[in-house]
Amino acid sequence: MAGVTHQSGFYRRLIQKQKWAFALATLEALLKRPAIAPRLVRALRRPEEAQSASAGACLMSIAVHPQSEGKGMGSQLVEAFCEELSQHGASSICLMTDRDNNDRINRFYQRLGFQLSNTFITPEGRAMNEYLMVLAKKTKNA
Repeated sequence: MAGVTHQSGFYRRLIQKQKWAFALATLEALLKRPAIAPRLVRALRRPEEAQSASAGACLMSIAVHPQSEGKGMGSQLVEAFCEELSQHGASSICLMTDRDNNDRINRFYQRLGFQLSNTFITPEGRAMNEYLMVLAKKTKNA
């Protein structure tokens, strides 16, 4: 699982701190698949897009081993992540996932309490759903 409390600052810091490793990985990827160039440019613009996201905090990636699917591990991961973000002062969290041919994952996030806040099509033609969850307020002593 990966996520951030402040999306826009994350991408800028990542590129600044890891610029040479990022450049090398990018060059290797471009040499293997030149067609990804437009997607890479869009990814580099992600800090601008993060400004218009439904929330500053973002669940960026989650994975559960296929043998563990359906056992509640994904739910536990997301709930623990949301709890941690709440303790760090986040008031809401967003995530994006594919809209089409992804019913099981979309239902998963909805069952956890995420509400559909936006749908959009990427420049590459991917239909995406953005979900938002307002987090419960936590106090330092609670």
